[in-house]
Amino acid sequence: MARVSRKAAAIQMSTPNAIAFTYSTALYIRLSVMDSGKREGESIINQQELLEHYITKHPELTLKKVFIDNGKTGVDFCRPAWNELMQECRAGKINCIVVKDLSRLGRNYIETGDYLERIFPMLSIRLIAVNDCYDNTSLDNGAWLISGLKNLVNDIYARDISRKVCAAMRIKQKNGDFIGASAAYGYLKDSCNKSKLVVNPETAHVVRQIFEWKAESVGNIAICRWLSTQDIPSPSKYKYQKNILKNPKFAYSTWIPETISKIIRNTTYLGHMSQGKVKEALYESKPRRKIKREDWIVVKNTHEPIVTQELFDAANAVIDERRRKYNGVIAKYLRISDKDIDMYDAKKQESNSLKNQRALLDDYIANSTEFANYEVIEYVEACDIIDPTRKTLKQQGFAKFGLFEGSAPRRGRIFA
Repeated sequence: MARVSRKAAAIQMSTPNAIAFTYSTALYIRLSVMDSGKREGESIINQQELLEHYITKHPELTLKKVFIDNGKTGVDFCRPAWNELMQECRAGKINCIVVKDLSRLGRNYIETGDYLERIFPMLSIRLIAVNDCYDNTSLDNGAWLISGLKNLVNDIYARDISRKVCAAMRIKQKNGDFIGASAAYGYLKDSCNKSKLVVNPETAHVVRQIFEWKAESVGNIAICRWLSTQDIPSPSKYKYQKNILKNPKFAYSTWIPETISKIIRNTTYLGHMSQGKVKEALYESKPRRKIKREDWIVVKNTHEPIVTQELFDAANAVIDERRRKYNGVIAKYLRISDKDIDMYDAKKQESNSLKNQRALLDDYIANSTEFANYEVIEYVEACDIIDPTRKTLKQQGFAKFGLFEGSAPRRGRIFA
C-alpha cells in the first residue's frame, strides 16, 4: 500500500466530512474609548468582516451571536457585551470565542491572564485570536510564552497611552481649553473651536434669572416649581432635546434643588474655566474620584460671562448663610439600658458604657474643625424601654432640630 503524505492526511482531516465536533461560536468585538465609540465606526465593521471571513474558512465553527462593546476601555472587564457573553458561556450556550487579537479581549495583564489560564479552561472555552494566530486548543510552550508577552505588552501600551493622554488633557486645562463632553447649561461649544464656550441665547436668560431669584433669598424648591410651571426644560432634558445627550432617560429629567445649587456654585458663569474637579486615570488603576476645590484648575476670563461678580457673590452669600443657620447644632445621642438606669438610681453614678459613649463623641467633635462653632446638645434614651404611646427622645430631638420638616430636611448632624 502506497504511503500517504502527512500534508495529504492533514487536508483529508480538515474536510467537512471529517468534522466530528462543531463549536457554538461567538464573535467578540471591542472598540476602545480612543476610537470615539461611534455606532457604526469603521473599526467595528472591519473587525466583524475579518472575523466572519475567518468563520467561513473554518466549518467546525458555527456562528451563534456577535457581541460588540463600542467605546469601552480594555483595561478592565466591566463591559456590558462582555458580561453578557460570559453569561452565555457559563450557561453552556457558547463554547468558542473569536476575537481579532488579544488586545481586543483586554489590555489588563493580570485579568486577561486570569481568563486565558484559569476561567476559559475551567469552562472549556476555546479562544481564537485571529491576527495573533492564537488558539488555546493547540498551544505549545513557545506559543504560551508568546501570548503572555503579548498580554504584558498590551497592558504596558494601554497604561502608556493613558499617561500621555492625561498629560495632554492637563495641559489643555491649564491653557483654559474646554475638554468636557458637553458645555454647562447656558453655554454651547463654539462651532469653530470645540475648546471654547459661547453663550447660548436660548438658556442664558434662565441662568441669569436663577441667580437673581437666589440673590433675593428665593428657595431652591420655589425656583424649581416656577421653572416647571413655565415648561422650561431642565439642563439634562434640554440637552436630550438638542441631541447632545443620547440616553432616553433624560427625556423625563426635571428641575431639582440640587441642580439649582450646582448652577449657583458654578464659576463658569463668571467667565472662568474651572476643570479638574474629578480624576480618573487608567494607568493609575484607581476609580473615578472627586478632587478638592483648592486643587481644581481654574483659568479666568476664558469666555463671556452670564452673570456679574456682584450677582454671583450675592446668590452664594444666601446659600452660605442658610448653611450656617441649619448646620449650627449637633445632637449627641447616647443609648443606655435598664441596667444603667438601675445603677444610677441606686448609686447616683453613670455606667461605664454611658461614659465611654460620651467620651468618644466628645473627642471626635473636639478634634473636628468642621464643628468648631456648633452648639452641642446631648440626648440620652433608654433603648430597652418600649412605649408605643410616646415618641422616643431620639425622635423628639430630631423634631426639635428641624431635621425632618416635611419633605425638605434640614442639614443637621446626629452622632450615635
